[in-house]
Amino acid sequence: MMRATAALVLTFSATCFGAHVAIAGFHQPLHVVPRNRKPIVSSRQAVRLHSSVRSVASPPAPPLNVLERFTKSVNTGAETVSNYVEVGWNKAVSRAAVIGGSTVHQLAHPWVVPTVTAMLAFGVLASYHYKLYKQETSGVSTWRSTQANTRVEWAKHVRDTENWIYATQTLRNAITANAFLATTVLSLLTVITGKIVPMIKDGVGRRTITLQFVFVSFSMLLSAYEFLQSARLMTHAGFMFPVTKNSTKVDSIMRKSQNGQWLGLRWLYLSLGFLSWLVGGGMVFLLSALLLTSFFRQIDRVPSIIDEDTVHVII
Repeated sequence: MMRATAALVLTFSATCFGAHVAIAGFHQPLHVVPRNRKPIVSSRQAVRLHSSVRSVASPPAPPLNVLERFTKSVNTGAETVSNYVEVGWNKAVSRAAVIGGSTVHQLAHPWVVPTVTAMLAFGVLASYHYKLYKQETSGVSTWRSTQANTRVEWAKHVRDTENWIYATQTLRNAITANAFLATTVLSLLTVITGKIVPMIKDGVGRRTITLQFVFVSFSMLLSAYEFLQSARLMTHAGFMFPVTKNSTKVDSIMRKSQNGQWLGLRWLYLSLGFLSWLVGGGMVFLLSALLLTSFFRQIDRVPSIIDEDTVHVII
C-alpha cells in the first residue's frame, strides 16, 4: 500500500516537473539522486516514467504555415534544378572534350593531309582541262585545234600538188617520232614497275602505293596507246594519198592522228605528276600539279606568227 502510494506521488511529481521543464525551456537543473540512496521505484516503473516524461517534455512541432511551405518548396526545387544543370554541364563539357579530342586526333592522323593535298592536285588538273575543253567547244583556238587544222591543210596541199614523195617522207618522220615516244614510255613503265612491285609485296603502305602505281601505269599506257594510234593513222594516210585523190578521208585521218599525238604527250606529262605523287607524297603532287598547269598554259596557247613564213612553236 505504501509502495503504490509512493509511486502515485512520484508520477504526479514527474508530470508536473516535465510540464515545468517544457514551459521554462530547460532552465532549471535536474536533481540527481545520490548513489547510496535506493530508488523508490523499480527499473520497469522507471522506464515507464521516463517515457511519459519524454512525451510530455517533447511536444509535437507546430505545423508550418503556407508561406513557409512555399519557401521550402522553392528552395528544394531550386537546389534540384541546380544539381541537374551542374550534372548536365559536366556531361556536355566531357562530351565536347571527347569530340574535340577525336577531331584533333583525326586531323593529326598521318593520312589526312596527303589525301587532301592529292585531291586538291586532281582538282587543279581536272579544272584546267575542263576549262580548255570549254574553250575549244566554244570556238576559241588552241594549240591542238590549230595543229589539227594545219594537218588538214597539209593533206589538201599534198593532194593538189601530188607531191607523194614529200608526203611519204613527212609521214615517215612523224611515224618514227610516235613509235620512239611509245617505246620510251613503255620502257620507263617497265623500269618503274620493277622498282614498285617489291615495295608492294613488302606490305609497307601497300594500298597507297598500289593506288599511286595504278595512276602512273594507267597514264603511261594511255600515252603509249595514243602514240601508237597516231602512227597507225599516219600509215593508213600514206597508203591512201595516191589512191583516193578526190576523197577527204585522208584529211579526217590526219586530224585524228594529230589528236592522238597530242593526247599521247598530254598523258605523258600527267604521268610525271602521278610519278611525283608516288615518290614524294601529296604535297609534292600538289606542287607538281601547279607547275604542270602553268606549263600547260604555255604550250596550249595558239602559236604566234612572227612573219609570213615563220611560226613560233612552243614545245
